[in-house]
Amino acid sequence: MRKRYKILLAAGALVLVWKLAYAWWNPDELVTLHGKDIPVTDALKSFSKQTRRTILYPATLDQKVTLNLDRVPLEDALDVVAEQAELWQTRVFLLTSDSTRMKDLLARLSRQTEPPVLMRLARTGRWENTGAGNRQPGLVTYKADTKSIDTAIAELNLATHSYFYFSGDFSGPVTLDWKNVPVREAAEQLASMTKSRATRLYQVFGRNRPQAADNRPSRASPFLPSEDILKWAQKTSEEIAALPPAEKAAAEEQWKAQQERMKEFASLTEEQRLDRMMQRFTSGNQEERLIRRLKNSTPEQRAKRYQRFEARRRARSNPTPSPAPIPKSSKP
Repeated sequence: MRKRYKILLAAGALVLVWKLAYAWWNPDELVTLHGKDIPVTDALKSFSKQTRRTILYPATLDQKVTLNLDRVPLEDALDVVAEQAELWQTRVFLLTSDSTRMKDLLARLSRQTEPPVLMRLARTGRWENTGAGNRQPGLVTYKADTKSIDTAIAELNLATHSYFYFSGDFSGPVTLDWKNVPVREAAEQLASMTKSRATRLYQVFGRNRPQAADNRPSRASPFLPSEDILKWAQKTSEEIAALPPAEKAAAEEQWKAQQERMKEFASLTEEQRLDRMMQRFTSGNQEERLIRRLKNSTPEQRAKRYQRFEARRRARSNPTPSPAPIPKSSKP
C-alpha cells in the first residue's frame, strides 16, 4: 500500500513538473494581461517577456490601452493593442545564419520609426484568421520561376502579411510554387533554400496621422483630393523611387494597383461605398476582428466611437451651411 502511494505521489509530481515546464516554455505563445490605462510600451514588454519573442517598437509610443486578456495568442493580443492604440504592427522574418549580420539587421530594424514603404503598400499588420477562435499563421499563394532572391523577397513582402529580410551569401535564383502555405512554413522553406535560418519577431509603429482642427487624428479618405492625400502620394512615390531595383519593380506594380483601387472607389456613389464597407465588415475575418475589437474595448471607448459615428452621420445628412458674409457698413 505504501509503495502504491509513493508511485501515485511520484506520478503526480511528474505531472505537476511537466505542467510548470510547459507553462514556462509557453510553446503556444499565449499571453495574459489585465489592467486599465496600461502604457503600450509596458504591454509590449510584458508580451515579449511571456513569449520570449522580440518585439521592436519606437520609444516615442505614448498611447495607453485597457486590456482584459487571459491566455490569448500573441498575435491576437498584438491585434487588440493595435486596434485600441491605432498602431501598425507586422510579423518579421530575418533570414540569415551569421550572428554578426543578425545583430546588424536587428540594430537597423530597431532604428526604424515608421513602416517601410513596401509594408505600407501591402497593408501589413493584420494576420489571417482561418476559423472562429482558431488563430492560424497567414496563408500565402506565390509562384516564382527562377527569380533572383532579392526579387522573390520583394514580391513576398507584398504578397504576405509579413515582412522578410534576407542577408546571406546565397545569390542564385529560386523557384517557388506555394498555394495556401502557412507563412511560417514558407519562411522555413525559403531559409532552407538559401542556407540560412528564419528568425521570427514583431514590429510595432505609430501611425503619425495629421491632427484635425479639434485635435483628433484625422483619417485621410481615399476618395477625397485632400492635401494630406496628395502629400502622402508624393512621399510614397519618392520612397519607391529610392528603393533597390528588385523592390522598386514590385512596389511600383503594387502602387499602381492601389491607385487604381482608389480611383475606382472615388467613382462610387455614397450608397455604393456604404454597401462595400458593410460587405467588408460582415465578411468572416473582418466580422471576427470587429467583435474582438468591441469585446476588448471599454464602455467609454465604445461610447466615444458611437458619438463619432453619430456626428459623421449627422454631418452627412445635414451639412453645415457656410456662414453668410457680413455686409460692410457704408459711411454716412
